[in-house]
Amino acid sequence: MKPAAVLLVALATPAFVHAQAFDVKPGLWEHTIDMKSESGRLEVALELARTQMALLPPAQRQSIEDTLAQQGLKADFVNQTFQNCITEEEAASGTFSFAEDGGCEQTSVETRGATTHISFVCAQGQGELDLTGGSTYTGTSSMSLNFGGLIENATATHSGRWIGESCAALHP
Repeated sequence: MKPAAVLLVALATPAFVHAQAFDVKPGLWEHTIDMKSESGRLEVALELARTQMALLPPAQRQSIEDTLAQQGLKADFVNQTFQNCITEEEAASGTFSFAEDGGCEQTSVETRGATTHISFVCAQGQGELDLTGGSTYTGTSSMSLNFGGLIENATATHSGRWIGESCAALHP
């Protein structure tokens, strides 16, 4: 797997999954992901991808950012954050296109007060998160990645926050 592809896999780690409805605010969300692997290969690949992005000519880097924006994502490769828009329809239905694209499905949802605990499985792993007040979440996930035939077990700590109703920041 190429380093840039690993970073995109990391950024595609779902924040929310679908099936059972829960309260989430529509609008612009920012997600932060910190990934660790058993061997350290993933961290090296991510650092290499960040360096490669930084060294690209501005026009080429802008082209990549524009491609991501067309997919509804704004990525900050240096800080391992990305932004996406959750539509009113997604928030109302509890079905999120980016979770479906990641092959993810929720396995349980438990709400206690303002916090909803969600467990999920994805094509490459599983995890859980706690969504609080429909506007912030924290969680962890584990996954298996293939590095040129070598299987790498990795974990991710992720968090997110609702930024606001407008998703205009995603459209340059």
